[in-house]
Amino acid sequence: MFDLMNILAFGAHGDDLEEFCGGTLALYARSGHHVVMCVVTDGRGRPQGDPAQITALRRDEAQASADVIGA
Repeated sequence: MFDLMNILAFGAHGDDLEEFCGGTLALYARSGHHVVMCVVTDGRGRPQGDPAQITALRRDEAQASADVIGA
């Protein structure tokens, strides 16, 4: 049996972690490991609109995604 791990996943852009390793992170979280997801950009690079609103929306989306898998 493995000891529980602290797992930190870095993604450059919003949705990177969900698309490329979300399943793996979910399996680790479901197994009791502590999973943290870190997105290093704020998501306001290209979308049209208020940058503050876009940043808040992207942050909320990332948090909701982490909540779904227990990260």
